[in-house]
Formats: sequence, structure tokens, C-alpha cells
Amino acid sequence: MIDFKDMLDKDADEGVDWARRLPDGHEAGALDYFWGILGDKDQTALRRLLAASVLNALGSSHSLPLVAATQAFGAIPTLARETDQDIRRNGLAAVSSVLHSLCKVAPPASLGAFDQFLKSLAREMPGGWEKSLLAGVSVAFEKRYLRPDPFLAKLVGKEPRSRVAYKSKLWNYILSKGLFDSKASAIRSDAKLRPVLGGRARIKKSELPKYLAEHLIG
Repeated sequence: MIDFKDMLDKDADEGVDWARRLPDGHEAGALDYFWGILGDKDQTALRRLLAASVLNALGSSHSLPLVAATQAFGAIPTLARETDQDIRRNGLAAVSSVLHSLCKVAPPASLGAFDQFLKSLAREMPGGWEKSLLAGVSVAFEKRYLRPDPFLAKLVGKEPRSRVAYKSKLWNYILSKGLFDSKASAIRSDAKLRPVLGGRARIKKSELPKYLAEHLIG
């Protein structure tokens, strides 16, 4: 059994090396423990910084479980209020590393939800550096290449694209066919678009990303 507590007596280089060599299957326990240390203001600054280094290394070197997204997002509001700049920045770097790792494996629908949530949390950041760091993760979510299912492929082709590119192509199709009602901010279906919109004849424009996500394959 791995004793995570032992790592708090190591230096940063040892902690990073340990995290990178952590056997598969122990990532969830390590994440849970070190997020707890990072967010505990009763811990010394050095221990909290070590926790941030370990979390960063876990994100950069392991395939993480999706629960890591909840942990990383949950840490952002606390880090935004952190008065120690080193802890705030190293902690947010760990958040970025974990979320970048998840970007590679999370289901397409989750990526869209992650992106919207991240954008809302980024507004709480106290400085430009922190906002830029989280914006970089958001860009990674948007740029991950995905494949279209057969329904979407009939509209935009079979070539893998980023989420943003799919949205642009689909929107161009809607406009070219006169399917957008600007007064009602609504989209009407035609025969090719209807299967992508879940069989609905009409949706709100704001619902389009949700329906698009259902036809993207990671």
C-alpha cells in the first residue's frame, strides 16, 4: 500500500519523480490526497507547494480518471482567493496540467461542459497571468480533434476536426440554407439537419452546442 504522507517530507524534485513513477491504479488516491493538502491552509507553504508539484507531475505523466476534473475545478475558486502568489500560481499550474491531461481522454460532451465551466471560473482570477493560464486549457478543449458520426458527416464531411471547426461548418450550413430565424434566435431543421438535432423541427440557437456534442466521437 502506498503511503502518500511520506511524500510531504521530500523535496520538490523527489516528489515529481515519485509522481511520475506512481503505479497505474493509484492516481485517484494520490489526487484526492494532494488536492486536500494544497487546499489546507493549516499546512505549511512548503508542503502545499510540494503538493502542487506532485499534482502537476501526475497530470503531465498519467492518464487520469474523470473525477480529477471535479477536483481540479473545485480547487480554482480557493486558489483564486489564495494570498500567497507562489501557491496560487503553482496550484493553478497543477490545475492546468490535470485538465490538459483530461482533455485527451474526456468524452466530447464532457469537453463542452468543461469548457463552459472553465470560462465561468476564469472570471474569478485576480490577474492576467492566471486568466491566460486557464484560457490555454480552454483552447485545448476546443481544439481537440474529433470524428463526426454518420449523421453529422452528411453535413460537414468525414474529416476529423476540432469542436470549433465543426460548430463553424454546421453554422455555415444553417445560414446557407436559410434555417436561422434571427428574430426568434432559433434554428429550423431540414431533412439533413433534423437527425443532428435529435429529430426536432426547431431548437434555440443556444442549444446547438449540446446537440453537436452528441454527434462527435473522441
